[in-house]
Amino acid sequence: MDAAAAQIIGMLITGLVSVLVALVSSNGFWSKIEKKNGLKDKLDEIKAEQDKMFSEIRKEQDRMASKIDENEAKGARRRILRFSDELTQQIEHSKDFFDDVLADIDTYDRYCKDNPDFPNNRTRIAEENIKSNYSIRLVKNDFL
Repeated sequence: MDAAAAQIIGMLITGLVSVLVALVSSNGFWSKIEKKNGLKDKLDEIKAEQDKMFSEIRKEQDRMASKIDENEAKGARRRILRFSDELTQQIEHSKDFFDDVLADIDTYDRYCKDNPDFPNNRTRIAEENIKSNYSIRLVKNDFL
């Protein structure tokens, strides 16, 4: 590198350092930093409020999901009991109808297992009746 280029680079570096020192030592620089810190504090407050709001939304979603699951279990229980009652009355059903009710039994039993406080004794005999009937009809192949 020739001497002229080195001298120009040296002057540029010296000028840049001088500008930076002037900015840092001026009151305007520090007040801008303080303003940015105030903005950061405000953003932190907003983030905390947002986190709280999202937490409340998640709790409400969980509560609603639990209620939906419970309603689904209650619906499955009604269909199981009704179907067992129809079998007791000698009403014939298709294999597809049996399969749907067997799926309801799976849904209901899974919910009861996951929620031990949920009353479960109402369907045990009905489930046995349906499964027994299904096995007999499957062997005889005499679905509707």
